[in-house]
Order: sequence, then structure tokens, then C-alpha cells
Amino acid sequence: MEPNPQFTITRTLRPCRVTKSLLLDLERSISATLADIAGDSDKPRKVTTLTITDADGEEVLKSAELIGGDQLPNSTNQVQLSMSVETRGDEKASVALTVRLVFKSSVRPVLRIVFVCPRARDQAVGMEGRVMRLMENSFDHSRFFHPSSTGSAIAFTLAVAGGFLWLVATLNLLGKADSKFSSGLYFWLTAVPFTAVAYVFVCARYYPDTAFDTKRRAELDEQKGWAKKALWSLIGINLIAGTLLEKLKAYFGF
Repeated sequence: MEPNPQFTITRTLRPCRVTKSLLLDLERSISATLADIAGDSDKPRKVTTLTITDADGEEVLKSAELIGGDQLPNSTNQVQLSMSVETRGDEKASVALTVRLVFKSSVRPVLRIVFVCPRARDQAVGMEGRVMRLMENSFDHSRFFHPSSTGSAIAFTLAVAGGFLWLVATLNLLGKADSKFSSGLYFWLTAVPFTAVAYVFVCARYYPDTAFDTKRRAELDEQKGWAKKALWSLIGINLIAGTLLEKLKAYFGF
């Protein structure tokens, strides 16, 4: 008998919110699907591990049902759900199924599926689809506030470069009355880094890639509507002011 094929999926998911109810739904659905794939194997070995890491340490549970209360600990920074089933039959036709979801603060969630079974590819792709459907309502669709690593690097670079140039411009203005730095350039050297810093702060604090359902997160959720409006307003004011700078200079006489 030929050994069963192996198929592996490693997928980075969209930003999401992790709740106790989501973990329970994932656990129940994945467990039922793994049982169906394993079939009537003789005494399959089943393992479910839920690991919650917070400021106090690491807690390992056998099920999401054992989480105390309706919310996760306040300082939760990582949750990992791992489920596996292995058969104890003929080694050449053994079945080994593993599904792991890793949710880590400020990092996009990762789904890893490793199936060794008949029709491994089809079964793994089907499992991925089930997980994605279960998580659909938990995904955060505010894409503008979830920049890629490249976008974050650009914002950080703008802030650093703008701040440095602002310092150079200031020293130049202080040392020379006929400085080549115009007030328009000076405005942008101030506005761009300030806006970039505000953007990164709002993204990281109010729109993390992985948000855990805690009492602290509920407080931040109440504030993020105002933070979002403040950032859009700042960007709009800077664009308008920059566009109308020459007219403002003539009007105010500077």
C-alpha cells in the first residue's frame, strides 16, 4: 500500500479580532472536519491545545471553553490554537492532520495546515476555506489603517528624514538671513513627518493587525472613531494648507 501524500498550506491572514466565541467556533468546526477526514480509524490520537500568552505568563488549555469569563486576559499578546489527529493503523497508510492558527499582537495571523491523508491537497484546501468562512466576520476591513511592512517603513523613513531636514533647515535659517529654505519647504518639512508619526501611532494603537477581545481593547475601540477622524482631518488640513500656502503667506504677510 502506497503511503498517503502530504500537502501543506501556510497562509498569512488579514487583520482580525480574536474573541472567545471565535476560538470556540474554530475549535468545534476544525475538530469535526478532522474527525470526518480520519474516518473510522482505530483509536485515533486527538490533541487540542490552546495557548494564551500574556504579561503574567503562558496558559495552556485543552479547550477554549476553559477560558475564564467571556473575554481574554487584559494583557494578552499571543493566542495559538493547535489541533491534530493521528491514526495508529498501517504506517504506509497512516493519517496525520494538523491545523494551527497563531494570533500575535501587531502581527498578522498565520494559518498552517499539514495533512497526510488520501486526497491531501483537496482536503487541506477545503479546510482552509472553512477556516476563512468562520473568520470572515472577524476580519478588519479598514485596509488604510493596516499598512504593509513596506508602508510602515516608508512612513517611518519620512518621519526620520523630515525631522532631520527640519533640523538642518532651522540651523540654516538661524545662521543665514538669506537662507535658501523657503517657508513652503519649511512647512512641508514640518507637516510630513508630523503626519507620518500620527499615522503610525493611530495604526499601531487603535488598528493592530491582531486585536484581542479584552476590557482594555473595548476602551480603545471607543476612542478609535475619534482617532480616525483626527488623522483624516490632519491629512486634509495639511493638504489644503500646502496647496494654498502662497495665498496664506500673502494674506497673513509672512
